[in-house]
Amino acid sequence: MELERVKARYRIRLKIDEIEFNMLIDLAWSAVTDRKLTVTALAHGSGAPLATAHRRLRNLERQELVRRQKDLHDRRQVHLALTDKGRRAVDGLLSDLTTLIAPL
Repeated sequence: MELERVKARYRIRLKIDEIEFNMLIDLAWSAVTDRKLTVTALAHGSGAPLATAHRRLRNLERQELVRRQKDLHDRRQVHLALTDKGRRAVDGLLSDLTTLIAPL
């Protein structure tokens, strides 16, 4: 229950919905695992249809939480990554979650 409150607080603070929240978490995990995510992979991971994922990504880009990076070897591919601002937002969430579960 408290986990949902922490998530809701971050979603309100960042002005994002559940799909966008999941996208940020997926992008943070991709950075940790050194994987590159495409729009299609991010849509699949968030459970959103591709058109919805594109709209949500535009919102995240407008807020400067996510950026697109062209693939140097395949110009058809575009990869997504957290910006520094996006990384700080996810780091804050993880810090709050760590504090929440530390007593366990």
